[in-house]
Amino acid sequence: PAPTELRSEEASFDLPEALLKDIQTGAPDQGLISALVDPATGLFNYAFLNFKLDEEFKRAKRFDDPLACVMLGFEGQADDPVLKELAAIFLGFSRDTDILGRFDGSSFLFLLPRTGPDGAKIMAERVATAAEERGLRDLVGDPLTLSIGITLYPAENMERREDLYAAARQAFVDARSMGGG
Repeated sequence: PAPTELRSEEASFDLPEALLKDIQTGAPDQGLISALVDPATGLFNYAFLNFKLDEEFKRAKRFDDPLACVMLGFEGQADDPVLKELAAIFLGFSRDTDILGRFDGSSFLFLLPRTGPDGAKIMAERVATAAEERGLRDLVGDPLTLSIGITLYPAENMERREDLYAAARQAFVDARSMGGG
């Protein structure tokens, strides 16, 4: 049979040429990527993070697996090169299964499936230390000090993804009010 056809005894199915080419070359769909990725950092965008938060929470709940939710950020604003370097730090300390995204202008959300408190804390500390060592600065030249909030599932009174996010956000706000860390 021709390479664009799959044959069975009863029927044939023609694959669209573009799909076949993408499957054969492994080329990613650039339209899909641009819809899911924050252009300044290359991390996932808010909309996709929201979707993944729901999906990962449901998975953790169904299989009784731990799920760490880490929110981190800095005061002020940073230019694109600093955001790209920060994203590179995040990616350097993450696993392929972790979901990393830009939550808003100066904060990020990490979903760490099958990760308990020790793993989440170690990852967050390594990220903060690396950012500090690189001397990253905001738009007015002040050093970027990361504030980090970590929460974990399962936990008492955590039945919905909103509970997981709210706890991570509150831990982040508390860390920020204490000057970072």
